[in-house]
Amino acid sequence: MSTIKSNVFRLAHQIVKRNGITLSEAVKKAWQVVKLQARLQSGKVSFTFKMLNGKICTAYGTLCNINYTPKTTMQKERPIDQIGYWDVFLNGFRSFVAGNLISINN
Repeated sequence: MSTIKSNVFRLAHQIVKRNGITLSEAVKKAWQVVKLQARLQSGKVSFTFKMLNGKICTAYGTLCNINYTPKTTMQKERPIDQIGYWDVFLNGFRSFVAGNLISINN
């Protein structure tokens, strides 16, 4: 549990820096993101987020049972507030900024 709380607060501080919201709002958003990541690990999830261009996007993604072969063995380090997922409909990896998560739909 301590590790989860640590990750939540690291993510919350990054959300504050990037989005300029209060720490209280950022912690709520970070918990929402952590819950989404847990659900992505266990199955398919529908969620809504705001894209960087301002458009609202509803995605259906997962992080389990992905039929994907990487082209390289090198892994790129991703910022803590960039959330990656496998888009079920587009058959590809996508990502969004954690502070832009609006809701988890199902």
